[in-house]
Amino acid sequence: VNRMLRIGVSANASFATNDYFDTYFSIDADGSAASGLAQSDAGGGARDVGLEIYSILSFSKRWGVFSRLSYNRLLGDAENSPIVQDAGSADQFFVGTGLFFRF
Repeated sequence: VNRMLRIGVSANASFATNDYFDTYFSIDADGSAASGLAQSDAGGGARDVGLEIYSILSFSKRWGVFSRLSYNRLLGDAENSPIVQDAGSADQFFVGTGLFFRF
């Protein structure tokens, strides 16, 4: 918008390996027994797509605040994992704000 206020929009997509999906979305027999969730073996590939809106407001050359609002949608094996289906949501939201100082 100007030197003091910046506003942006971005889109993203992320992909992950089989090891990542095994760690975060697969459930082995022991995990199933402990959690009550069904066993699953998630494979790698597309993890999510998303959209983000952010703003940066500078008060001076060194100080400012930032904010971020984002939405991601899990896809494929991530979305279909019992961890997401039974205990979570494929819709992922994030809202954040902070103060910054530039060196």
